[in-house]
Amino acid sequence: MPEPPRHNLPAEPNRFVGRERDLDDLRGLFGRTRVVTLCGVGGIGKTRLALRVAAGLTGAYPDGVWLVELARLGRGELVVPEIARVLGVRAETGRPLLDTVTARLRDLRCLLLLDNCEHLVDACAEVTAGLVAACPRLSVLATSREPLRIASELIWRVPPLDLPDPDLALDADPEAGPDLALDPDLEAGPDPHPHLVPGSAAALACQYGPAAPPPAWPLPEREPGSAGAGDRGQAPPGKAPPEAAGAAAGDGGSLGRGGPAGGGPGAAARGGEAASGAEQDVGGGTRSRAVLGAGGGAAREAKDGGSTARGGVGADAAEGAAAEVMGRRDGVEEEGGDGGWGRWGGVVEVESVQLFLDRAAAVGTRLGPESIADVVRLCRALDGLPLALELAAARTSLLSPGQIADRIDDRFSLLTTGGRTAPARQRTLLAAVEWSYDLLSYKEQVVLRRLAVFAGGFDLGLAERVCAVRPVAEAEIVDLLGGLVDKSLVLCDENRTRYRLLETIKRYALERLRQAGEHELLRERHLGVMCELQERLFATEMMDPGVPWPERLRALTASRSLLDDQRAALDWAVESGDVAPGLRLCTVSTALLPLGGNPAEIVGWIERLLSLDVSAVSPEQVAHAKAYLAYGLEARDELSRSLEAAEESLAGLAPDNVFPRCVMHSLVVVVLLRMGRADEAVRHAEEGLAAATRTGDPWNQAAGLAGLSAVALTRGRLREAQRHGEEALARAREHGHRWIMARCAAQLGAVAEARGDLVTAKARYEMAVPWLREVGTDADLARCLAHGGRVAAMLGEFAVARARLAASLALSRETGQRQGVARCLMGLSVLAECEGDLEGALPAAAAAAALRESIGQQHATLRIEELLGRARARLGEGRTAALWSRGRVMGPDDAARRVLEGERRPRREPPVPVEPVEPVRRPLLTAREQEIAGLLTRGLSNRAIAGELVISPATVARHIANIMEKLGYTSRAQIAVWAAEQASGPSA
Repeated sequence: MPEPPRHNLPAEPNRFVGRERDLDDLRGLFGRTRVVTLCGVGGIGKTRLALRVAAGLTGAYPDGVWLVELARLGRGELVVPEIARVLGVRAETGRPLLDTVTARLRDLRCLLLLDNCEHLVDACAEVTAGLVAACPRLSVLATSREPLRIASELIWRVPPLDLPDPDLALDADPEAGPDLALDPDLEAGPDPHPHLVPGSAAALACQYGPAAPPPAWPLPEREPGSAGAGDRGQAPPGKAPPEAAGAAAGDGGSLGRGGPAGGGPGAAARGGEAASGAEQDVGGGTRSRAVLGAGGGAAREAKDGGSTARGGVGADAAEGAAAEVMGRRDGVEEEGGDGGWGRWGGVVEVESVQLFLDRAAAVGTRLGPESIADVVRLCRALDGLPLALELAAARTSLLSPGQIADRIDDRFSLLTTGGRTAPARQRTLLAAVEWSYDLLSYKEQVVLRRLAVFAGGFDLGLAERVCAVRPVAEAEIVDLLGGLVDKSLVLCDENRTRYRLLETIKRYALERLRQAGEHELLRERHLGVMCELQERLFATEMMDPGVPWPERLRALTASRSLLDDQRAALDWAVESGDVAPGLRLCTVSTALLPLGGNPAEIVGWIERLLSLDVSAVSPEQVAHAKAYLAYGLEARDELSRSLEAAEESLAGLAPDNVFPRCVMHSLVVVVLLRMGRADEAVRHAEEGLAAATRTGDPWNQAAGLAGLSAVALTRGRLREAQRHGEEALARAREHGHRWIMARCAAQLGAVAEARGDLVTAKARYEMAVPWLREVGTDADLARCLAHGGRVAAMLGEFAVARARLAASLALSRETGQRQGVARCLMGLSVLAECEGDLEGALPAAAAAAALRESIGQQHATLRIEELLGRARARLGEGRTAALWSRGRVMGPDDAARRVLEGERRPRREPPVPVEPVEPVRRPLLTAREQEIAGLLTRGLSNRAIAGELVISPATVARHIANIMEKLGYTSRAQIAVWAAEQASGPSA
């Protein structure tokens, strides 16, 4: 069975109208060019056309078609992180994220769809040019109001929808049967590619024999709200039955007409569905489900409490919505043969007319032939712009097409004296949006412009808390929001729980907010509400006792879902110099912390805020912020800076601010252990544990006990490490958060591995895996899978080992973690050797060593030397050197594939036990390091070793850190075991 196409494209919400020739031409262009930008005014349908084109190209790009939505981003530096997020690539310490993304895409044949580039056009141009230059099989489809203007770009001007013949006499005698040809130029042979820039290479290529376009693959069916669909979903039924539900909103969520909270208090009981006036609404893949009201008055009947007739059209119907609206489906034709439609037979097939009739049907309005003249007049007045047409169609439940056309014409005449420098179509769109805005009640206008402060989606509660300022009371928000949904100015999802503004509407509303003098007020309220909300979520997820795990997980998920709004709030804190609430938000946002899978971002925000004037910020709050700065710095491997920030935080935090103090003690333990300073770490572990025990804080109790276990393991006190580890897991289970539970389980795995109990070690690592999957911390999951795979290999469970290591490798590659890839390669080297395949083990280890060297990481020298010694004994010096050299140049993927897919020569003999290590050819440790390693066999502390050798304990700690680095070990116990083994033979 063929693998389904890889993409994150949303399911199309309603019927795609027109543009068939554009689709074929655009798909064909990707056989000859790699960068195409769809340009046009807002509301022209660039995004919807791009999505349709991309859906038809999924079969031509085996490595995927990936939509990157940029509209919600406020700064150019966020473009690369957003591309990385879509691709699943994670930032690496010390490497620009763009380099990591480029490395990921270099050998892939995929298509990136960069949507809404106009406000970030410089950054998009720079990133696109760099990616295309470095990735020869990558293609880019962009949408923007202006071109990227890079060398490889083909600019495609997206036109309005076709209009009826301008010579058509709308007041002619119906019996005269006038000629209704749409456009006389079409029959004379039009330019087949009118949208290419004249004289461009692409235009010439199309003129002289265009290549056949790739096959158009239909977009796979998706469930509403499925992964990758964003807010785009099937419209909810509202008061109308599901089979009669209207079409989903074009740019995303469905616009049900039953009120913003699924028919909650104050919701308007309107049957049917409201169509969207979205920029992305030019067409759709599946058939729209138009409501066919009884007698053409369904919307008014439902509003008055009546029921809507169930004459719904199936989503798979092939005929156009115009035919359905005209009653041809259900036989409700007027007397007289064709029911009056004969005169308009060609007109109703015009794209702009089709779109209007289709979207009017979606709100329950069934237009007869008597309305077509007004529809044509309206389409002409709106210049065929899809957004304007959809906004107008949404009003047909209250106004006739004639009334709408009269108002539109008046509005355009007023705008002819303003905005002369803007393109004509842009003025037309502005008029349509402004007209729709002017039709709102005063309070609806106030709420709409205030909703523009949200960076992404929002719910009713957020809207009430941010937007309820005089003259709008909080209790009024639900009805006002419902009215905005009905008028297609606000979109909602299929569950009527999440709302958002179309980008075009949002920009207009934001300008209105500034004109009203409310911009600063609303941004400040937004920042304050984000702080209050995140404090509650943080307390629920981390601090409150006795909270069930599902509730903690919902808090974490909610925090992550508000990440864009948190960024917008922090942007305002920086822009306005309001440091205190900005720091407050940083200290309660798990979405910005490494726990939320985001190791670097919290550092940037706190450093930006602390660089401003902090004279009005209390020292306590600065110290609290430095705690989370230290947390982020440790995740970025900046250990010295992390330790400095943590110590400053502990010095400034009040004794009664227990939770962050405990977090800092646990963090210092981790940093000091990584720096080889175990003697200093134990004090912090004990202090943190004591404070957490006094306050009954199970999270920090678990963290403190896990720290004590790690210290004991480093000192070689395995029983003590086991006892503390078991107590830590018990406290973690009491708290319930899967991340701290997984950390404690992995610590017990490390203890068991040091004891040589591989069965228990494997079980502990595997215990942590589902917990980490549930939390969604990919780096921790990849590490745990690699450890489990390596242990399984040593146990002889080769199939399990291969599966674990393959999963870890895939996760590390997808998130761009080269250190994780190197870890997997070393595990695969162990697997190959355990299977008796030294010729596979050597290249994998060589590739790991080369990769670690390329990122400045010390590789496990002793393990590699031991492997080389065994290889020389069995394969000979020449063969060993050849395999090692081959592995260093063959690349990580090839080296891994050789082991994972069993690409090796058949064995001539069964696997044999690993023979004793031959003496290595050069000493790995200095004389002083060998001396210290020997003293560790006596179980001496750093202070005791320092006394014997007459050096400082800090010097001893540095030597031990160097020994661990060189030998590839993580504990003093491992060094002691190695030193004891070396004592019976030549020193390494």
